[in-house]
Amino acid sequence: RVKELAPAAAIVGPSHYHYDGWTSWDMDSGSAYSTAGDGRWFMDDFLARVRSASDARGARLLDTWDFHWYPQHQSNDAYVWALDDSVRPLTPEEIQHVVQSPRSYWDHEYDEDSWITRDHLKGPTFILERLRQRIDTAYPGTKLGVSEYFPGGCAHIASGLGVADSLGVFARMGVHLAAMWPACKRLEYAFGAIRLFRNADGKGLRFADTSVRVTHPERRESSVHAGSDDPKRVTVVVINKTTAERRVGLRLFHPERLARVASYRIDAEHPSPHPAGDEELARTNAHAYVAPPLSATLLVFDDV
Repeated sequence: RVKELAPAAAIVGPSHYHYDGWTSWDMDSGSAYSTAGDGRWFMDDFLARVRSASDARGARLLDTWDFHWYPQHQSNDAYVWALDDSVRPLTPEEIQHVVQSPRSYWDHEYDEDSWITRDHLKGPTFILERLRQRIDTAYPGTKLGVSEYFPGGCAHIASGLGVADSLGVFARMGVHLAAMWPACKRLEYAFGAIRLFRNADGKGLRFADTSVRVTHPERRESSVHAGSDDPKRVTVVVINKTTAERRVGLRLFHPERLARVASYRIDAEHPSPHPAGDEELARTNAHAYVAPPLSATLLVFDDV
């Protein structure tokens, strides 16, 4: 009916609440569905049915298949996504669980050590890849959305790093939409991370719309995401997930010669992006950046 009234409207669904939702529809072990990585999932049948109905109608009836994702490792009887520094100080191990949690979206080497990885997948989730493969099999052309996500670490810079890294991963892996869920009251760092990508200077400065390839050797210590939507502008986000300064050498393989780099950063002292430098490049399309401990920085390269 929506497509009849508004053919251009986008339909997003079915907003599965979590892993058991899209694998077995939260049924008991006697159902036809599996919660293992190589079994038949509820989403397979759901997408096949929607595809069949769309073919019969002559119009796509689902534009984006969406799901919810929260890190499921437990620490001191609390899930990582629920850790809140304003309730009790996070331990160093908990901070690392928060900042590493976005690796569950993509990293074949990262095991979040949860009921999902232990009992069902028997190893790392790399969940975006798994879901994309099933979507492409059951209903090609359907987009992928994360309609709820939160890495945990409220009232701590860790939440900002987790959100920033999640946004970078979503851009790189073609996620169509993403909505952060406000899992607690102290969200200043998480909102700061969103501003880092969407409005870093308070005047609309944003991470470029087109994600570009990054070759980066580190996974645990740091993350780097990059984009370019203008021949004379490149944006790079550098995330230092350690408690020490980290020197990151950046080389841009770009057709234009860029002249300057401006920096905007969130860290423990700055929940919202603050100007952290503006300088001429000393070398052609190259820059050595010293990232402070537990920080996320947007670097904007241009020819001005």
